[in-house]
Amino acid sequence: MDLKTGDDAWSFEHGGSAIWRVGSYKVTHLEGTLGIERFLTPNPLKDGTECQIIYDASGPKRMLLRRNTPYTFLFVTFSVGTMKPWKNPAP
Repeated sequence: MDLKTGDDAWSFEHGGSAIWRVGSYKVTHLEGTLGIERFLTPNPLKDGTECQIIYDASGPKRMLLRRNTPYTFLFVTFSVGTMKPWKNPAP
């Protein structure tokens, strides 16, 4: 459903995915995981453009950061991103 009032526009989605755009970031939420991704970055292959916070009812458990590994095949270079451990909460 979209509402337009003057210069403001509002959008509401029910039953869709839990993805929000906040500035140049995409925030996703699934039970136990909060993801933050910078999608308007000048260099999308740079490490650290995405992170995930893993949590449960007692609080945060760990934070993962996207690390990109470049591979070259003949004259083509591509990158594969994986989520690697970054930080753990203090005990």
